[in-house]
Amino acid sequence: GAGLSRTEYKGRSKGTNGDGDWEPVANLTFRYYPVSNFFLTYLSSIEWEDTGSGRGGRMSYFNSLRATWQLTHRISFSPGVSMEIQDERNSIYDSTEYSAFANLDYKISQRFSTYLGYEYEHTKYKYRSNRDYEVNEVWLGVKFTY
Repeated sequence: GAGLSRTEYKGRSKGTNGDGDWEPVANLTFRYYPVSNFFLTYLSSIEWEDTGSGRGGRMSYFNSLRATWQLTHRISFSPGVSMEIQDERNSIYDSTEYSAFANLDYKISQRFSTYLGYEYEHTKYKYRSNRDYEVNEVWLGVKFTY
């Protein structure tokens, strides 16, 4: 698919370059169903962002691979990996983010489900290794589908 994305900045970046601008984004998704209760999903996307830094824009290249198992008619499990490359134009802040994640979903009814997830991210900067960082994220929520 292809479309536009709009970002609004808060705080010190509000009103800077790119605040409220519409920017192009394109993505491609493949799904493979080898059996009825299991499928693989590959997602690739490219996005242009006009950063608020005044140094120009940023290209983001995102790729992910996820496996989904329907364990029962109510429970599904989805682990995966992803990589995002951010190419900052006219900047030393080019980075690559690697992540591994997993979701466990429980279908309460036809429209409601609850989920629990975990993601580990490691961000490496191309020119500034002292800025590298890691993130551990856990989430729990309820989802309504219509």
